Amino acid sequence: MHALVGGLLSQAGGGSFATGALAAGANEALVTTLSKAVNNNPGLLLVASQLVGIAAASATGGMYKRARISQKARGHTTI
Repeated sequence: MHALVGGLLSQAGGGSFATGALAAGANEALVTTLSKAVNNNPGLLLVASQLVGIAAASATGGMYKRARISQKARGHTTI
């Protein structure tokens, strides 16, 4: 579900559906591991989520701006 929403948000913002879907999907797949890695610190989790988004955007040739999709998604989701 996160991948679909991430893709739609990215596309609505003028970006690539694939980039947004990959960023949000990767973040969702890794969120439990990321949360443990940052000792459940919400601020650090947002930063880690953005880094995942940047990596996903790079993998698809997407723009940095689209990488923020995963950070935004993480800000509106509870663990």
